[in-house]
Amino acid sequence: MTTPDLRRRSRPPLLVLLTTLLIVASGLVLPSVATAAPTQGTVSGATLSWGIKASFRSYVTGPIAHGSASLLGTTTGTYVWSGGTGDAAADGSTADVSFGVGNGVHFRGHAMNGVDALDLAFTNPRVQVTSASTADLYLDVHGREFAGTTTVGEEFSLSGVHFATVALPSATVESGTITWANASATLTEAGAQAFGGFYPAGTALDPLTLTLPVSVPAAATTTSLATSASNVKSGESVTLTATVAPAEAAGTVTFSTDAGALADPVVVENGAAVLATDKLPEGVNAITASFTPTDAASYLPSSQVATVTVETAAPEPEPEPEWEPKIQVFLADGVTPVGDRAVYAGDTLVVKGSGFDPAANVGGRGVPIPNTLPQGTYAVFGHFAQDWRPSQDKPSSGRKVGSQGWVLTEGTVEQIPPAFQDAVREQWVPLSSEGEFTWTVKLAAPSETVDGGRYGVYTYGAGGVKNADQELAVPLNYHGKRPPAVAVTDGEDTVSIAKPGDTVRFAASALEPGQSVRFEVHSDPVVVGTVTADDSGAAEVEWTVPENFPTGQHEVRVFSADAGVDAEPLARQSFTVQATAAPVDRCLQLGAELRWGVKASFRQYVAGPIAHGSISLLGSTGQSPDGRFVWSGGAGKADTAGGGVDVAFGTGNGVRFRGHRMGDVDALDLAFTNPRVVVTSATTAQLRLDVKGREFAGTDSAGSPFERSNVHFADLTLPGPSVSGATRTWTDAAAKLTADGAAAFGGFYEPGTELDPVTVSVTSRGEVDCDDITGPTTGSGETPTSPNGGTSTTGGGQIVPAAAAAAGGSAEKCVARRVTGGKLTWGVKESFRTYLQGTIAKGSYSGGTFTAAGGAVNPDASGIGRANFSGAFTATGHGGKLNFSLSSPSVHITGPTTAVLHAHVKATNTKGESAVDGTVAFANLSFGRAAVEGDTLSVSGASATLTGSGAQAFAGFYEPGTALDPVSFTVSLGSEVPCDSSTDPKAASKLPKTGADVDPSAAALALVTLLAGAAVLARRRQVLARH
Repeated sequence: MTTPDLRRRSRPPLLVLLTTLLIVASGLVLPSVATAAPTQGTVSGATLSWGIKASFRSYVTGPIAHGSASLLGTTTGTYVWSGGTGDAAADGSTADVSFGVGNGVHFRGHAMNGVDALDLAFTNPRVQVTSASTADLYLDVHGREFAGTTTVGEEFSLSGVHFATVALPSATVESGTITWANASATLTEAGAQAFGGFYPAGTALDPLTLTLPVSVPAAATTTSLATSASNVKSGESVTLTATVAPAEAAGTVTFSTDAGALADPVVVENGAAVLATDKLPEGVNAITASFTPTDAASYLPSSQVATVTVETAAPEPEPEPEWEPKIQVFLADGVTPVGDRAVYAGDTLVVKGSGFDPAANVGGRGVPIPNTLPQGTYAVFGHFAQDWRPSQDKPSSGRKVGSQGWVLTEGTVEQIPPAFQDAVREQWVPLSSEGEFTWTVKLAAPSETVDGGRYGVYTYGAGGVKNADQELAVPLNYHGKRPPAVAVTDGEDTVSIAKPGDTVRFAASALEPGQSVRFEVHSDPVVVGTVTADDSGAAEVEWTVPENFPTGQHEVRVFSADAGVDAEPLARQSFTVQATAAPVDRCLQLGAELRWGVKASFRQYVAGPIAHGSISLLGSTGQSPDGRFVWSGGAGKADTAGGGVDVAFGTGNGVRFRGHRMGDVDALDLAFTNPRVVVTSATTAQLRLDVKGREFAGTDSAGSPFERSNVHFADLTLPGPSVSGATRTWTDAAAKLTADGAAAFGGFYEPGTELDPVTVSVTSRGEVDCDDITGPTTGSGETPTSPNGGTSTTGGGQIVPAAAAAAGGSAEKCVARRVTGGKLTWGVKESFRTYLQGTIAKGSYSGGTFTAAGGAVNPDASGIGRANFSGAFTATGHGGKLNFSLSSPSVHITGPTTAVLHAHVKATNTKGESAVDGTVAFANLSFGRAAVEGDTLSVSGASATLTGSGAQAFAGFYEPGTALDPVSFTVSLGSEVPCDSSTDPKAASKLPKTGADVDPSAAALALVTLLAGAAVLARRRQVLARH
């Protein structure tokens, strides 16, 4: 193996010498430019993309050389070297990166007797960046000298061949990675020789792309801390200046002591951060300035400590207290101001004083308190003249004292001579060092009064000392001895209402001890008894209201026992006798609608090619487009607590299935009528049916006729009900066939079989006597229909239009029209809105326009039905304590000129107490007549009056019957829908026309929802939120 001579020819020594001598002789000196060396970093994960030379690759693998190019080591593609390592300047001005021994590409061609005349392996590329625009490419080359296509040359191996010069474009630098893309490469003289002489020096090779991830170590920084002073007084400000180098290092400086940071970090600006602080504690403070760089990858943190001593400042003298005496008088609870309330002898009051100087009032008479001590302050209840103040030299005769306290500090009392100390302590009222006292006094009037004087609580200097600041007065509405009074109680609490048979007590007080008194009940005088007052002046008798005692308002009167019939009573108290209401069983009258398809597969079987049967609607039953049968006009009841829902849909109303015709009878013949839904709990119900037909004996014989009433046909699993006005709807309740139902189904299905889901709606129509509950109407007639609705099937399997089939039936179908749009405008009550915005409530309101949200009305029956609306009227006042929200109103049109407005109301009273949170019948509406024009129904300016439930929901602001703002609404009418109990004139005629009695029912139906427990409640809240 030979090694080609790849050494460069050096310049002649004589030329170098002559050049040097010429530079010296000319006096030229090459300048020395001092520039900062670029930051050096390490390279790892570098990549080199270089195809060597495209024409060479094509030649090798072409039809002449019939050769190949093989990747060596980790090289990929055409050709990509990865994992390069080395070092580089952060700005890319220099670099030296290698891509590993053995990694490269091996070209072979012109195979001759097991060897290749063309055999070159280029590996271990190394790129040396020499400037921002130049670089050199070095390779290891192993192969054979190319002697021709018919001759095999000598094998050679070269390391570090300067293979090409590279002209670098502008580099892109992103996140520490430098990339030169498509840099031009030119073959060097050494490279031409190593290339086996294929190309001459200066040949353009494929451009290369070089990517260098450069990791530059963070640069060190220094922080210098200077203080504006090394010694300061406590509270004085000191300025701290931290200087950071290098200045271009961005970041923040935190100034701290051992106790923690003195302030938030300070941003470094122009190489410095400055903080002025007066928060240094007294003593020697070691202050640290800590620099935190923004770019932690480029700069290291640094810090420095400086010391500042804070000297103790002279304490500020304590300010002299300012004494401003004040007194307040409260009832015995110590918190209720007495104000102008009447007070009487023996009442207990609480006097609270503040701002009384404990050291004041020194001097005076000297007895019983030495005149070297504060004499204190008198606090008295008495009768004083208008001009009574000692500081104005008014005589003591203008001050008549009843009850007295002596306000002193404990320290003063302890210094009083023992001979007088007990006497002072009997009146002593403790005074705190803050100048406060509390005196609890039982009112005792003075034995004398002052002409033109007044009763009150007074304070003034004691022991003969005059102190105008402490001469205070609070007048009292004092009436002397408390007059007798009488109360009506049940033995414990005061009562104002009694009923025949009730036993009450009449309790008199403030009588003279031992006084004999007579109790009488008026209007018609009835002597209850004569008793003697005890030592406290109390007397009491017991009385049972006779069964025949007149109802209405009466008085109990207390007389002296020896007083005549014309005497004035000592005391009197009114009370009311109410009649005992006769017990009446009350129930909720319900309207109802049921949607149920029995079983879809059974419907298909009956009308299919096997049974060749028919399905007929019976009575008033309808069918929806999805195939479900619709029973409207149902009726029933619930108890007043909302439980025990029981609704039926009328004898003769149902569906009849017939099939497997045999002569003049059907082997399959079943009629399901008068469905009844009985709710047994919040999550369960029973579906009951009347069933009439034939036992199914097979497809070729007719079984015996049978008829069964009130069959427990299916068990229902109820979901949480949805709420719309006074209507509750259980949607798609799962239905399972019972054993009795399976028998009544002719044995077609096993017990437990899933039937079609059931949807049932119940609407409260008011509270009535249970004996007056109206049941559903009965049905008659038969109308053919189909298993899927919309068409009808005759006994022969023929399909005819449903309209034609219905026309041939004996029962006329009732249809209503769906509410598809519109709005309602109503401001509730103008005076209420004015009150909200007034100076008392200081509140606000919003809303009053509501958007139609479903329902149905019957324009052919005076517009009866229900129009639902979304939106809310909200109000607040009294600092957020009063809150009122009326939302989701629903207008139930009950006749040509009447309607009831239901709404969800959530309200609190002015004390913030909850008044109601539920759906109520809020107002009764009356109007001339609803206007129906084409597809629109409208009511303008309907008179509205508050119902009883509305008054309660209004937090007691207005009485039932109060006129509210007029109501106007317009709704758009869409497609026809089967009538329900609200749109069927026959059903509606039997229901209440106003909302006066709907309030209990709405509240009671709400309780049905509560029975469902937490899970059902959660669903109900979601439903309510949607409404």
